[in-house]
This record gives sequence, C-alpha cells and structure tokens, in this order.
Amino acid sequence: MKAYGLAGNIAEEVISSIRTVFSYNGQEKEIERYEKHLDKARECGTKKSFADGLSRGITFLLLYSIYALGFWYGTKLVRDENYNIGDVFTVS
Repeated sequence: MKAYGLAGNIAEEVISSIRTVFSYNGQEKEIERYEKHLDKARECGTKKSFADGLSRGITFLLLYSIYALGFWYGTKLVRDENYNIGDVFTVS
C-alpha cells in the first residue's frame, strides 16, 4: 500500500504540474519514476500472493488428508469390526 501511495503521489504531482513537465521535456523521467514505485508494489504483491497460495495449499492438504484418514479408518472399522456405516459417517 505504501508503494501504491508513493506512485499515486507521483502521478498526482505530475498531473498537477503537467505544463512544467512538458516544458522541460520530463515525461520519460516521470514515467520511469512512477514505474519504479509500481515495480516495488508488484514485488510485494507477488510475495504476498505466493505466501497466501502456499498457506492455503497447506491448509487444504491437511484438511483433505484428515478426511482421507478418517474415511480410510472408517472403512477399516466397517470391514474388520462390523461397524455400521451410519456410525462411521456420524463420527467423521
């Protein structure tokens, strides 16, 4: 958010003084300065997205692994110990 704020400040500054920027032919310099701050925001966004995806992936892996373990053990109980399927689903 800080990098987006800095980029927004640069855009606002350039737009408010557009005549001065054009008179000194500073368009390319201002574009580079704006893009530099957007690059920082993109890097932060990429890191955040990677961490978010990794944590969600691990969470779902654990969740579905626990379900798989429960159903595997439930079928083992039904087969070996003559449990009722309704009791297994009630516990799961």
